[in-house]
Amino acid sequence: MLKYSNDNLTVTAEPTSGILRATWARPLLTANLIDSYYHLLNEAELQGRCRFWQLDMRMQIWPAATFTNWLGDTFAPLATQRLGGPVYVACWIAAQHQPHVDELVVGTMLPRASAVGFHPAFFRNEPAARTWLLEQQARDTANV
Repeated sequence: MLKYSNDNLTVTAEPTSGILRATWARPLLTANLIDSYYHLLNEAELQGRCRFWQLDMRMQIWPAATFTNWLGDTFAPLATQRLGGPVYVACWIAAQHQPHVDELVVGTMLPRASAVGFHPAFFRNEPAARTWLLEQQARDTANV
């Protein structure tokens, strides 16, 4: 396993599964969270343009609408362009995040992101997130 780490973010590449795992050490404000996503994208490029991400978001405070809009409008198209295809993101969230996932802001971000091939999905446990991600990877490989 290859690892990138800074004070805020640890990214682990799993060569055997083709998954990039990211964990945040502490909650981040919007600007730092955006920076961490750029680090994640850079690591994905370095790892052979890895398009299957497992994000452990349990430590995060739910991001502001500014972040959600940036993710759907700016980051999603950039990630799919730089990685050369759809990006599948399994987000492992804490129970307190579920109401935010269900909110309109996320509901409107998801269609915008999906339209450019960026597919986040939210899970309350790691095995479900990983299973979904491996299923997406198998479907993506079968379609090549």
